[in-house]
Amino acid sequence: MKIIFKFYQRIRLLSLDIVGGTLASSLLASILFDVTPPTAYWISLFLVVWIIYLTDHLIDSYQSLINNDVRSDFFHSNRQFFWKFISVLFIVSVIFIQRLPLNILYFGVTGGVFIIIYLVINQVQNRKNIFIIPKEILISVIYIYGTWGVPVLMSDHSVDLLKTLLIISYFLLVLTNVLIFSYFDYEKDEQNVILTLAVKFGKSAVRMFALCMVILSIVLYAYLYIIYTGIEWFYIFPGVLIAIILTVILLFPHLFRKNELYGIIADASFFLPFSILILK
Repeated sequence: MKIIFKFYQRIRLLSLDIVGGTLASSLLASILFDVTPPTAYWISLFLVVWIIYLTDHLIDSYQSLINNDVRSDFFHSNRQFFWKFISVLFIVSVIFIQRLPLNILYFGVTGGVFIIIYLVINQVQNRKNIFIIPKEILISVIYIYGTWGVPVLMSDHSVDLLKTLLIISYFLLVLTNVLIFSYFDYEKDEQNVILTLAVKFGKSAVRMFALCMVILSIVLYAYLYIIYTGIEWFYIFPGVLIAIILTVILLFPHLFRKNELYGIIADASFFLPFSILILK
């Protein structure tokens, strides 16, 4: 069991759990919108998301001596290797991105612009201590745009109320997850002058806000299941189960502090959309 736990910690250290969650999210969206993105899309999504997270960790690692953070120390100690590794990943990603249809390619470029805007705003907020836009909101919007955008783009059908509410419900789950990290990482973020909603408004306020978001998501899923009698239960099952897990973490935070259990469970819950392959 300890070996499995250590192995998963390594996966988390490299953010492969988050990358897997983005693939699961996009898979769910693809099934909901009844589209089949090309293989190059899945490989490109995996590589691009991983490059973004690895680069972000490397940038943070240059403050590792101040942060005293395990991940930052790891990337700081191996920064030369990771810069080379990211360069290789970038070259491979370009090869697959070139195989994408033009509409998906243009969509991806727009997403890249959003990411650059986020990084700039985030750096300005942290360095100047100016609160412009909550990073939690920006991260959640970019996440949904990047994972649900292409399936929506490929769909020949208009995005009706049902699908709009499904997107909103999942967005609320992603936002709740980001808020959970904001809540638990409050002390570390405050020490390192990282401006989050928890640092700005306090831990209690963020915890209540996160609970409101996840409860709203559950209410939306319940509404969809009751009102839209034709919707299959397995379309909403992953989202409801994620919501329940996140709610438990928020209601009993003291049970999930040790060894960053909150992060392990919260991020792992976003693998649940893969279950639709079995349930469908």
